[in-house]
Amino acid sequence: MNQRHVVHALNFSNPPQVGTVLLREGQRYELLEIRPYVRRDGKQTWLLVWQSHCADCDRAFEVITGIKTSVGNLNRRCSIHHSPGRAVSAAGVARRNRFLRRKASRKP
Repeated sequence: MNQRHVVHALNFSNPPQVGTVLLREGQRYELLEIRPYVRRDGKQTWLLVWQSHCADCDRAFEVITGIKTSVGNLNRRCSIHHSPGRAVSAAGVARRNRFLRRKASRKP
């Protein structure tokens, strides 16, 4: 089994390997792609493309960060449910899961 590297902060001197997993308060982000980038001052750096799942609807979405970024600035929801400043609560996640279980058990 392929062991994935797990990190809890975005403070890299060099880009991590594709497949690296970032965990933030129980939400999982997986590194999909590393893109070279030239800053306005001409210095070369990298942009990291992460994939996660929306805390509200569980839809996959992508987030692009630099190699040194505050994890507090990461999106936790897809573009449909994007809500800056609204916390992702454990109660909200539990409520969503109960709803989805009930919806799945209903007969058409």
